[in-house]
Amino acid sequence: GRSAWCSLHYAFSYHISDKETVRVGERDDCLGGMMDSIRGYWESSTVDQLVSMTEEEMLETLQAIAEKYSSQRIRITLLEDQVAFETMDERMHDETERIDIAEQAGLQDIDTITINGKVYYMIATESQLRSIRECGLDKNYMQQNDIEISEDAWLPIGTSDNPFTGSYNGNGFKIIGFADRHSHTTLFGSAEGADLYNITFSNKNTERFDHKDIVCEYEKDCRIYDIFFEV
Repeated sequence: GRSAWCSLHYAFSYHISDKETVRVGERDDCLGGMMDSIRGYWESSTVDQLVSMTEEEMLETLQAIAEKYSSQRIRITLLEDQVAFETMDERMHDETERIDIAEQAGLQDIDTITINGKVYYMIATESQLRSIRECGLDKNYMQQNDIEISEDAWLPIGTSDNPFTGSYNGNGFKIIGFADRHSHTTLFGSAEGADLYNITFSNKNTERFDHKDIVCEYEKDCRIYDIFFEV
């Protein structure tokens, strides 16, 4: 059935104005109180309440909690660029919300989900993965199951003239056999300002266990992270 979920990651720093007089216990009370309060807020909120929040609203909530547990001598600061709040509510989607990419972008008909107001196209097959390079270089993609790559010639996604500018979330699923069958190329050819993450390569060829060598040949201002390898 349809489901809904939320995830929250945050980081913070703290500054002690007088390190000679502040006790370790005083510091731990401030930091521990803040973390316990955030955990309590998260656990006491319903899924419906959380999925209705924007990332900005969540950041404001965390900042208010950090302010509450700061003191004159210990200042706690949320690191805004390291706060990640994601929500997904599949319950809002039904068959009328399926998007025919064949009409809009020349791709196959494909399911979509919306996360934090951003539409993701769900990649389920090798043919859908290959189709990205032709028509959907500016879109957001999320893999929805393991995909085995055939021996058919692989044309990397994105070129220097038309780089990939969207996002690809491997979603914890595997791309199987890519390095074994296409040892002299990359998954993406050229990308600019793109997000490529959470991608797992399952290969017997252990010599290519370097995400820069296998994910993208040429990249500019991209965020490439959480790249995993399995034998």
